[in-house]
Amino acid sequence: MPSKREEQVRRKDFKKTMNVVIPSLVVAAILGGIIWAYVRSGTTENASGNEVISRSGIHRHPHLNITIKGEAVLIPPRIGLSGTIHNPVHTHDPDGVIHLEFEGRVTEKDTELKKFFEVWGKDFSKDSLLGNVTGAEGKVIMFVNGKENLEFENYYMKDGDKIELKFE
Repeated sequence: MPSKREEQVRRKDFKKTMNVVIPSLVVAAILGGIIWAYVRSGTTENASGNEVISRSGIHRHPHLNITIKGEAVLIPPRIGLSGTIHNPVHTHDPDGVIHLEFEGRVTEKDTELKKFFEVWGKDFSKDSLLGNVTGAEGKVIMFVNGKENLEFENYYMKDGDKIELKFE
C-alpha cells in the first residue's frame, strides 16, 4: 500500500498530465472539425474544373440550337435515355432543351457542354461540329445568351442558357 506522500505525488502528477492532455485533445478535436468542414464544403477550386457546385444535385435546362451552313440541325429526343438507362445529361423532346438532372455531388466538369455531345455520340470542339471540320469549308462559332463564347466544349452549362453552335 502506497504511503500518503506517494499518493499525493501520484495525484499531483496525474493532474499535471490531465492539464496537458485535455487541452491537447480539445485543440485536436477543433482542428479536426475545421479540416472536416473545409473538405466537405467543396469550395476548393482547381484548374481541372472539379469545383463542387452542389452536394445535393442540380436540375438545369440550357437550350441548344445548332446550324450547319444555315440549316438547322434537329437535336433528337431521348438522347441519354434508353430503357433503364437514365443519363443525368439527356433530352426528352426534339426541342433543343438539354436536361441536367444530377443527384448528389456535382462538379463543374459534369456540366461541360462536351458531356452532352459525348452522351449523344457526336463530335464537338472548337475545331469540329458534327463532322464539319474548321478549314476551307468554314469554322465553328459559339454564342451563349447572344454573346460569342470561346469556351466551346469546355463551357459549363447553366440553367436557362441559350447556346447556339454554328458551322459557317
